Parts: sequence; C-alpha cells; structure tokens
Amino acid sequence: MIIKGISVSIPSRVVTNDDMVEMIRDQSTEFEDDLDQTLETVKKLLEKSGLKLRHWCDRHELPIDHVAKACKEALADSYLQKKSYRAFDICRYRSWFFRAG
Repeated sequence: MIIKGISVSIPSRVVTNDDMVEMIRDQSTEFEDDLDQTLETVKKLLEKSGLKLRHWCDRHELPIDHVAKACKEALADSYLQKKSYRAFDICRYRSWFFRAG
C-alpha cells in the first residue's frame, strides 16, 4: 500500500483542565459530599494526566464534518481523482471527538 495523501481536522472548541473542573461543578447540583475537596482532587488528577488542552466539537460541528474535511484534503493532496480510490483509512487517536451539550 502506498500512502498518497494525509490530512487531519481538529475540532475548534478548546477545553482546558480548569474548564473541565467548572463543567463538573456546574453539573454537580445534587452532590452530597464536600464538592470543593472533590473538585480539587479532580484538578490534581487532570494535571497529572499531562493534558492541558482538549479539542471538542462545538455546537455547530459534528465528528463526521471533520472526517469529510480530512478526507477531501487528503484526496486533494494525493492528486487522485475521486473515482480512482478504493478506500480511505480513517484513524483516530484516543476519543477526542465530543459534541457540545
């Protein structure tokens, strides 16, 4: 197999560790334990993960939009005609496609 073109499309919404903690706080209206202490633990765990930013799909984006964009760009990069390809390999690293709630 010869790779003729490659492309990637990343969702536009950037979510930080602090954003994640605030989302958890906002959704924890019926939390019975010490919420602040729990959120501090969550924040430490997020920091230990090494991730500082995540890219999530915004309200106007769907994961398939990113697949289509990357495929079109990879095809254009390959100089192949649409009718001359047989298949695309679509790879995804981790589960970084999230839809906004």
